Amino acid sequence: MPEKYAENIRKNKDIAAFIAASISDTIWMIPFDPAEESFVSQSVYPLLGYQPDEFLVLNPSQVFNEESLEMFRQVIDYFREIRFPLRDNGEPQKYARIFEFRMIHSSAETIWVEASVNIYCAATGEPLGVLMALRDVSRRKKLEEDYTKQLNKQVELNNFKSQVISTISHEFRTPISVIYSNLQLLKKFRYNLDQSIQNDAFELTTMAIHSLSKTLDNLALLNQSNKGVLGFEMQDVQLIIECEKIATEISSIQQNQGRILTKFDFPDISVKTDNKLLHHILSNLLVNGLKFSPEGKPVEFTVRQNGDLVEFRIKDEGIGIPDDELSQVFESFYRGSNTRGIKGTGLGLSIVKRCVDLLKGNINIISKLDKGTEVIVNIPYERSEQ
Repeated sequence: MPEKYAENIRKNKDIAAFIAASISDTIWMIPFDPAEESFVSQSVYPLLGYQPDEFLVLNPSQVFNEESLEMFRQVIDYFREIRFPLRDNGEPQKYARIFEFRMIHSSAETIWVEASVNIYCAATGEPLGVLMALRDVSRRKKLEEDYTKQLNKQVELNNFKSQVISTISHEFRTPISVIYSNLQLLKKFRYNLDQSIQNDAFELTTMAIHSLSKTLDNLALLNQSNKGVLGFEMQDVQLIIECEKIATEISSIQQNQGRILTKFDFPDISVKTDNKLLHHILSNLLVNGLKFSPEGKPVEFTVRQNGDLVEFRIKDEGIGIPDDELSQVFESFYRGSNTRGIKGTGLGLSIVKRCVDLLKGNINIISKLDKGTEVIVNIPYERSEQ
């Protein structure tokens, strides 16, 4: 190496060492010539926990995580490639870049480091190597991450509000129209209508009110769950009697009459559970089974003992659920791609899942497209003291 060139390198290193000692950033100089030694400032110790001589013998794979290691190599290669055209134009400041790396502290902790990167040159303008000014930005990245999470949460909340408004608007419009039109019919022609037409009007009105009530119940329950205030209260429940009540209530609607086939193989005892949550689970599942089945097709409602669990099975012969959508059915407002034309909010199974989780139970769905669906719910119970 010419003596003048070697002298330039020594002078640059002396200047770099002086500057590096005066600033808090860690200065890391990586020469293009592999025969030359790298330089790192003393501030590498508070940054990464290594003394300069310890750091300089480490392999880059020991100080960068896998993703950042590849980026580091690409950065070095980039500056190697541009050093010759840079030497000719003499404006190295144009090539400065800022990168963010994940670097590994001597304690094995991974930290975020911002690196201002450029080429350092001899006094003659000869490019000598890559210079990095490193600083710990882990705290800033953590704040950015927290802000992003809060922003995403706000977006989710706004989407939820929009979905609720859309659901209320869509699901309430039809029942309210039915109620209003039937009231107008009864008001104008009540003395001229025969008994069967009046009965139909009352039946349609009852169905519309039931639909509104169910939607309101589900929205209220979902709101409580999202706020984390949905709880449960264990109480003595005559399980079979309650199951019969739920089946009878849903069957009381004319279009559902005779369609729920019950098979109760459970002791006629009182158990401890939350009756409200149980009602939400079973009513939503039965209504879904009826709604997504062809008119007149039955829905099987089975209750049996399964060890220390009570097992509920609701099986229909309806449209089924596409295989690739089974994992999404418990999401709020999610509706299957094959449910167009069938009224619904997409809340039923979401509500069921949340109630089952509160009761420390489990739920499983077996479904075949156009063949039907069977929902199996197992809930632990305690026998009430007589």
